[in-house]
Amino acid sequence: MTHCPASDPYRGHMPVMRKRGSVGKEKEEEEEEEEEEEEEEEEEEEEEEEEGEEEEGEEEDDEEGEEEDDEEEEEEEEEEEEENTPMSTKDSVVVVVVVVVVVVVVVIVVAVVVAVVAAVVVVPVAAAAAVVVVVRVVVVVVVAVVVVVVVVVVLVVVVAAAAAATAVVVVVVVVVVVVVVVVVLVVIVATNIIIKEVLDASIWDLKLP
Repeated sequence: MTHCPASDPYRGHMPVMRKRGSVGKEKEEEEEEEEEEEEEEEEEEEEEEEEGEEEEGEEEDDEEGEEEDDEEEEEEEEEEEEENTPMSTKDSVVVVVVVVVVVVVVVIVVAVVVAVVAAVVVVPVAAAAAVVVVVRVVVVVVVAVVVVVVVVVVLVVVVAAAAAATAVVVVVVVVVVVVVVVVVLVVIVATNIIIKEVLDASIWDLKLP
C-alpha cells in the first residue's frame, strides 16, 4: 500500500478542486437560465408589440368603417331631405309650362289628323261640306285646348301649393289622364261630325273614286 509523502503538493486539495468545478457548472447553468429568461422576455415583448400593432390596425379599420358609415348616413339624410323638399315656385312654373306645351302639342296633332281624315272622307260628297267639317273640327279642338289648359293650370297650381313630396308624380299622372281624355273626346266629336255630314248627304250621290 503506497503512501503519499507529506510533501505531495496535491495532498488535501482534490476535494477543493471538485467543489470549484461544480460551482463553475452551476454558474454556467445560471447564466444559461438567465439568458433563456432574457430571450423569453424579449420574445414576449415582441409578441406584445405585434399584438399592439394588430390592435392599432384593428382600431384604424374600425375608425375607417365608422367614417364610411357616417358618410353613408349623411348621404341618406341628404337624399331624404331632397325627397322631402317641397317644390319651389320656379319648379312649379316649369312644370306648368311643360304640361301646357305637351297638352297643346298633342291636341293640335290630333286636330290636324282629324281634319285631314275629315277632308279626305267628305271631299267626294261636296267641297262645301268638307270645309264645314274642317271648321267644326278646328272649333272643337280649340275649345278642348282652352278647357284642358285651364284645368291643367288649376290642378298644377293646387298641387304645387300643397308642396307635397309626390307633387311631380301627381302632375305627371294628371297630365297623362287629361291628355288621354282630350284625345278621346276630340276623336269622338270629330267622328260624330264626320258621320253626321256623310249621313246627311244622299248616299246615292257619293262619288267615290
